[in-house]
Parts: sequence; C-alpha cells; structure tokens
Amino acid sequence: MRKVIHSIIFEFCVLFCLAIAAIGQEPQVTTIHVVTPEWEGYTEQDGTGVYFDLVRAVYEPVGVVMTYEIVPWKRGMEMLERKTADALLGEFYKEEFRMPRYPMDFDETSVGFKTSNIAEWTGIQALAGKTLAWLRGYDYHVEPEMAAIEFKWLEVDSPEQALKMLERGRVDGYLDTTDEIEFYLEQLQLDADQYQIEALWTRDLYLRFAATPRSDMLIAIYDQRIPELLASGELQEIFEKWDVPFPSFEPRAVSP
Repeated sequence: MRKVIHSIIFEFCVLFCLAIAAIGQEPQVTTIHVVTPEWEGYTEQDGTGVYFDLVRAVYEPVGVVMTYEIVPWKRGMEMLERKTADALLGEFYKEEFRMPRYPMDFDETSVGFKTSNIAEWTGIQALAGKTLAWLRGYDYHVEPEMAAIEFKWLEVDSPEQALKMLERGRVDGYLDTTDEIEFYLEQLQLDADQYQIEALWTRDLYLRFAATPRSDMLIAIYDQRIPELLASGELQEIFEKWDVPFPSFEPRAVSP
C-alpha cells in the first residue's frame, strides 16, 4: 500500500513539474496573417508577388505558414490596432510602431501633377499653397520634408480617384510611390504629356506588426532569417524573379 501511495505521489509530482514547465514556455507560432493593399508585382490578389514571396521565404521554412488579405491601407492599420492581423506590409519606420531591424524594401515617394498647375518644378517648395491628395492613412502631411511648406491636403480611397480629381483640377498633386503614379496614369489612359512626376524622398519599408506577444516571436524570426536569406542568395533571386530593384537590407540602428 505504501508503494502505491509513493507511486501516486511521484506521478503527481512529475505531472505538476511538466505543467509548470509548459506554463513557462512561450507558445509556438505556426501562422502569420499579413494585410496589404494590392500592388502589381508586389502583392497580387492571387497571393503572388515579390512581397508575398519574401514573407514565405522568411517564415515557411521554419514552420510558420503565411495567410493574407488584400485590404485598403487604412483598414490594414485598423486591423493591426484591433489585433486581427499580425503584420502590415510596406510601412515607413516610426518609433511608435513595432518593427523588425531589417527592412523589406525601399520606396521612392513622388508627386504627380499637371504641368498646367505647376509650370516650373523648383523642388518641394513648388507644392506650397497647393492642394495635395494621397491614399487614406498614408499621412504624408507628418513627413519631415513636408513640414517646410504650407499646403492643403485630403485623403482619397484609391489612386484612380486621386488621378481623376487631378485630371479635373480638383487637386493640384497626388503623392504616392513613383511606380504607382506611373501605373495608374497608364491604366486610366491619361495624356502623359500633360503630367509630370517628381521624386520627393526615398525611405526603407518595413513590416509593421501588431502589439502582441506573437509579434515579438515573429519579429525575432524575421531578423534571424533575413541575414540567412541574404547569405544564401535566395533574397536576391526573389527580387530578380519579379524584376524589382534589390534593396540594401541594411538593419536600422537600435536606440540605446
């Protein structure tokens, strides 16, 4: 009888220790749910594109499966805030955002305008006093380059809406990436001779993560895997496959 009691006590102690150990372990992350607008060649509706290939290359070899939703930029930010998505693709670095050290790409922000509205381009000062449009949630008005001038601004829901407003003279300029402005000018069959595109600034782009414990693990994986993919040449192959300029992937400095 004493042996039975000792055996029961021993088994209980083992189970108790295993339970305590399990509580102390971080849960394994097996999925990453990303949200993004649709960008041709970068994030296509069917799940193809250089950004989707990059995310899969980072996570899937270590057992983390990517799922995705194509949503407007503003909704993607709201999903992160509600913690219904893990990461938003292609955000500028800001200290208040949860981001990895390594970027995912770089981005040239430009302004598109009709030459009848701005006859002579003298740099960003040429936008002073103008009415400028950009996609909802892009928040270009807080960028340091824009602080030097006074202007009016409004947010729109799509590049098509912005360029139609530009065509009708309701705004003086549209801010977006150079590629997007060029793409939609062609898509809408607008007279390219009437328009001009000028670069404003170039910055690294990052995955922006939700403020969750899952994100800490996903960020750690990303920052470990990017140097591995750089060393193997796989990252360069992904960008070459999509004929996209290869970023430097220089890690940002960590604040002391």
